[in-house]
Amino acid sequence: MLSSPLDKWKVLGYNSQMKPAIYSASKIWFAPNWQRMRDYHGYNINATWIDIPCGTPNDPTGAKLLTDEEKCQLWIDCSNEASNCDLLICYAEKDNEQRGALVEIGHALGNGNPCYLIGTSPTFQVAGHSDVAFMKHPLFHKVETEGSQEIGFDYVDGYRKAMQHYMQNYTSIRTERVFLHEGFTSGQSGIQQKAVTDSLKFLRTQENTLYKVN
Repeated sequence: MLSSPLDKWKVLGYNSQMKPAIYSASKIWFAPNWQRMRDYHGYNINATWIDIPCGTPNDPTGAKLLTDEEKCQLWIDCSNEASNCDLLICYAEKDNEQRGALVEIGHALGNGNPCYLIGTSPTFQVAGHSDVAFMKHPLFHKVETEGSQEIGFDYVDGYRKAMQHYMQNYTSIRTERVFLHEGFTSGQSGIQQKAVTDSLKFLRTQENTLYKVN
C-alpha cells in the first residue's frame, strides 16, 4: 500500500528533473510546511532555505543567526533558485510583511516563471502608498483556497491548485526547458525530440491524475 503521494512518484520512477521545480516563498517560520510538501506530498521544491531551522513568529531564529558571509551565500542561493524554478508559490497570512519574498518573486517573473499567491497579507493589498501593480503581471496568479488571514490558509489545496493551473497553461514552457536540460536544440533529430515529447505527455498524464487536473 502506498503511504503518501511521494510513494506514487517513486513507484512511477520519476526523478526531480522531470517534475516542475517549485520555489517556495514565505516568512521563514513556515518552512516546515514546505518541507512536508516536498517530503510527504512529493513536490519538487528547489528552495534550500526551507532546511534552515527557522523558529516561530515570536522567535524567528535561523536566518537571523547566520553570519554576514552565510547570509550572502543564502541570498545567492535564493536568487538562483527563484530564477531557475519552473514556478514560484508564495504563501502569506495575517500581518506578514513580505520583503525577501518580493525579491524572489521579482527574480521569478524576470526569468519568465509564473508566480502563485496563496493567502494574502498587507504586502499584497492596496494601500495609500502602493496599488500593488506588480500583481497585474500576466504571470502573477492569485490562488483561491479556504481560510483567512486570522486562521491561515489551506496551503495543501493551494499547492494543488497552483500545480493544476501550471500544468494547464505552461506546458510549452516546460517542454522547452526539458529539451534544453536534455541537451536538445532545434537542430536535433526529430526522432529524439519526439521521444522527449512523448515522455512528457506520459508524465503529464500521470501528474494530471495525481493533481486531479480535468
